[in-house]
Amino acid sequence: MCKKAIHLWLNNTNSGSLRETTYRVAGYDIHSDVPLPALTPFLLDSHEQFQAPAPAAMPRLHQHGGATIYDDMAFLGREQRHVHVRRDDVGFWIDVASVGLFFVEESGKQVVCCRRYAKADDATWPLALLGPVLTLALALSGVWCLHGSAVRYKGKAIVFAGESGRGKSTLAAFLNASWPRLADDFAPISAESNLLPHFPQLKLTSAEQITAQTLASLPVAAIYVLRSGNEVALQPVPLAEAALTLARHTVAARLFDQSLLRQHLAWCSAMAHAIPVVALTYPHRRDALPCVQAALAVAAGQVT
Repeated sequence: MCKKAIHLWLNNTNSGSLRETTYRVAGYDIHSDVPLPALTPFLLDSHEQFQAPAPAAMPRLHQHGGATIYDDMAFLGREQRHVHVRRDDVGFWIDVASVGLFFVEESGKQVVCCRRYAKADDATWPLALLGPVLTLALALSGVWCLHGSAVRYKGKAIVFAGESGRGKSTLAAFLNASWPRLADDFAPISAESNLLPHFPQLKLTSAEQITAQTLASLPVAAIYVLRSGNEVALQPVPLAEAALTLARHTVAARLFDQSLLRQHLAWCSAMAHAIPVVALTYPHRRDALPCVQAALAVAAGQVT
């Protein structure tokens, strides 16, 4: 059994021995007490399933309190929802309007769905669980998710980051014809600067997910920050700016408390020193993409 594990307790029970379904996601065994269709591509073989007791210290709803970290609107898929996050002495409480109340234990090793609201449908609920909730649990476990896409080139990962609408998905989809796509919206990266491509990409179909046929970990060759311009150009980003850029494009960073923010900034600084962060400027037109690919191929030869 993988020593790195996160338990998901989603059926609102706190007693009895439960038969768990196990998935391999971002280098972790994700043990869930209910099947999660969105994680089916990452399902481990049945012989790796196991019996496990319910958590010894299930959080109680009356403990829901502590300091507010975030209380505002946030995108969940294509919709905005009100999200309220609090931190107390045992972990994080994430309340997503019309979806549910989740608890993430302070080590990130345990996630509990305390309430699933009546208005939560089968399409929206997984977006909360596999978006901010799981992303926060992974951050507490030392894996940080960039809002970006990624492809594989010569055994390494090339990551594209940028604001929404900058063309990350379009570029990765174009390159996928010759450079296999590794991520479309979430790019989990370890403390060792490796991309962990086994992660539910909510924009991709089940057939398009990155499954066991792809290596579970690939070194990141470079991170490209997408910008608009009239010509294709690559420009190294200075170290200080590079670290801030990585921080700005980290998923769910607004949900981090002060301790986690310090760890996150240290990771961003280490990444900026270890991996080239490059501004990729190009006309956001499909006819420009072959030139972008050619420039990336040349650059990959220089940084690998």
